[in-house]
Amino acid sequence: LTPELYKNLESNRNQMQEAFNSRDFDFKMTGIGSIFWFHSGEAPRTSAAIDRDSMKTYAALFHHCLDHGIYMAPSGYEVGFLSSAMQQKDLDYFLDTIFAFFKNAPGV
Repeated sequence: LTPELYKNLESNRNQMQEAFNSRDFDFKMTGIGSIFWFHSGEAPRTSAAIDRDSMKTYAALFHHCLDHGIYMAPSGYEVGFLSSAMQQKDLDYFLDTIFAFFKNAPGV
């Protein structure tokens, strides 16, 4: 593990976060380093502040991603991590899959 590896992971996560947050979705992506998390509205600071209804949307997102070969944390209370093995094509596929869900999901 090198500083360059961590820098690359954070750069990839920033790129994904900026691309996702530039869209007009009710959900946003927040993160640090290689860690990311989807949430509705402002990023909550405690688990009690998480909109419980948003967990239904996250559950649907989880299954949508799983149906497209992407495994994410099964609970919206958990974070996701990027891997150093991910290439640009993997990041693009992940974003395209997420975009398709939020573009087509009713009520999202």
